[in-house]
Amino acid sequence: MAEGKVPTVTEADVESQVAALKSVAAKSTDPCLTAKYIALADERVRSLLLKKVQEGYVFKRIECLEVISVPENKYVLFDFDCKPGTFCLIKPAFLVVVNMIGAYVTAIVDPYVPTAFGLLGSDATSARGGCDNCRNFFPKYGDLKDWLRKARDAGQFNSEDGCKQFVNDTTTAAGIIAQLLGGGVAAAVIEEALRQCGKCACKDIY
Repeated sequence: MAEGKVPTVTEADVESQVAALKSVAAKSTDPCLTAKYIALADERVRSLLLKKVQEGYVFKRIECLEVISVPENKYVLFDFDCKPGTFCLIKPAFLVVVNMIGAYVTAIVDPYVPTAFGLLGSDATSARGGCDNCRNFFPKYGDLKDWLRKARDAGQFNSEDGCKQFVNDTTTAAGIIAQLLGGGVAAAVIEEALRQCGKCACKDIY
C-alpha cells in the first residue's frame, strides 16, 4: 500500500470483526467485552465507525472508560486520531453509552470530549445539574472537599462565602485542581469545576 493511502474498509469487514467479537465475548466474563459487542451490535455505531475509517481518520482502539455513573451503564470509547498529515483541535473519537441490563445503546456522543466531570453529551451527567450531581458524579469531589478543609483550617477563609471566593481565585486553585484530576485537564474545564462543584464543596464543609 502506498504511503499515506487510506485503507479500504467495507461494511463486510466491520460485520466480520463484530462477529468475531461476539464469539469472544460469549466465552468471556469480562463486562467490557460484552459492552463492546453491545455497542457494535447497534447499526448506528457500526455506520459511524465505518464512516470515520472511510473518511481517513486513524483508528486506534476500542476501550471501556471508568466513569462514576449509574451502575447499569458502560462507556465504550472508539478512539480515533486526526487524518494523517492534518491538524485538528478536536479528536474525532466518539463514545457509546451502553445499558448493560437491557443490552442496548442509550447514547452516542460524537465527538467525545473528556471533561473533569466525566462526559458531555446526551447521556451526560455533569456539575451543571446541581450539587447532587457534583457529589455523585464528579470523580474527585471528595478530594476537592479535603483540599478545601485544609485551606479552611489553615486560615485561608472562615466562612462559606469566603470559601466560594477562594475557589473562584483560579490563579490559586487551578494548579491544585489539575493535580486532583490527574493532569492533562484544560484550563476552561478546571475553571468550570471550580465554579460549579467548588461552590458545592464549600457548602458541604460549612
